[in-house]
Amino acid sequence: VALKRFIDDVAVEAVENKLVVSLSDLFSTIAVFEMAPEMVTSIAGETKEYRSLREQLSKKLDILVRGLETCKKFVGIRGIESNTKPASTSVIHSPRGELHSSVSTPLPEDFRLPAEETDAQATPPEEPQLSPVIL
Repeated sequence: VALKRFIDDVAVEAVENKLVVSLSDLFSTIAVFEMAPEMVTSIAGETKEYRSLREQLSKKLDILVRGLETCKKFVGIRGIESNTKPASTSVIHSPRGELHSSVSTPLPEDFRLPAEETDAQATPPEEPQLSPVIL
């Protein structure tokens, strides 16, 4: 293991001392400053396709971030609490024999309906008229 590391270190030193040090003479910041803008763009710029893709992804990211902020306004920043009960699902049969399901989300323990909207004062729904089915 030590011999392998020594060989790797010698190779890295040779590359750094002989090749990388001379790069500053070939490609300095002053040389880049004196280049034409087209040359700098061709060396370090991005293609039109990548620029367009980056702009599209930036727009999508902005939309998602705004959506996240909207969701946080409605849900709250607290996140999911471990003491909440899982949502319950019920299946309701309609008069036509169709199945409907509803999912109820758990409400906070301190949630109360205003007095005018309680079950005691709610008017019962009308009974649906069922027609006989002849087979």
